[in-house]
Amino acid sequence: MIIELKNAKKEYIDGKNKSITPLNGVNLSVEKGEYVAIIGPSGAGKSTLLNIIGCIDSLTSGEYSLDGKNIEFYTKNQQADIRNQYIGYILQNNGLISYRNVYDNVAIPLMFNKKVKKKEYKEKIEAALLSVGMQDYRNRRVNELSGGEKQRIAIARALVNNPDIILADEPTGALDIKNKVSIVELLFQLKSKGKTLLMVTHDMEIANEFKIRYSFTNEGVLSQVGGTIC
Repeated sequence: MIIELKNAKKEYIDGKNKSITPLNGVNLSVEKGEYVAIIGPSGAGKSTLLNIIGCIDSLTSGEYSLDGKNIEFYTKNQQADIRNQYIGYILQNNGLISYRNVYDNVAIPLMFNKKVKKKEYKEKIEAALLSVGMQDYRNRRVNELSGGEKQRIAIARALVNNPDIILADEPTGALDIKNKVSIVELLFQLKSKGKTLLMVTHDMEIANEFKIRYSFTNEGVLSQVGGTIC
């Protein structure tokens, strides 16, 4: 089991001194190589869940284990290394630096990877761009690209450190139908490489492509609504 949350709770106080609980007793188990869709209304806890799994945020109570090890026992620096080397993150708005070229954007995760030497950057970046069909765009500036092209570059950046887990937060939310289909097909091609994917989406057409689906309610409760094997 690669990802496991037990009775996971996240609670915080908003600007109006009101208690918000986006995760309320969440239990989730994801095996290596599984593809999982997380659905639910806005504000229900989907992005919070990805931030917990991605070691960006921490639980108020409960337990999160990665490969059988409780994340709580890692230092912040160790968690940062896990996030960089083990997990690839794809955002809805792609999160690219618009005034830099494609090569520089894909290189960013490598700069924080202590296990990769600078002389290895080019080979890894070229491989990541090839995997998303963007190998001829290495010198193009991001602000010259279309929305679909930018999202492909964002996926290449997420893959450049060869992570085991891909976390995708509404990766098709800003795309038209043609590009949406293209990006979903690209992500599903990664399954043959043994990647584990958790995708947050509002799009039921996309969610229904996943054999394993979980749904959030507004109370921060996560329930499995489809499938056992992906």
